[in-house]
Amino acid sequence: MREAVLKASLRSSQGMQHTLTLPENAVLQSVAINGQPQPLRQEGRKLTLPVNPGKQDIALTWARNRPLSARY
Repeated sequence: MREAVLKASLRSSQGMQHTLTLPENAVLQSVAINGQPQPLRQEGRKLTLPVNPGKQDIALTWARNRPLSARY
């Protein structure tokens, strides 16, 4: 298993939903917005995040069952 973390900061003037596409075979482990855990679930490879007006820090963690390659 390999674990990956995506951290992003964004600023929005309007509230909306934003859909991200996770890598193939990725299993979502956790989502945090402004340091607060969020009970979000992936649907296939898609993850829909709520985006509120203002600045937000987002952290996603997922795992993939993929063997390490020689280049790793």
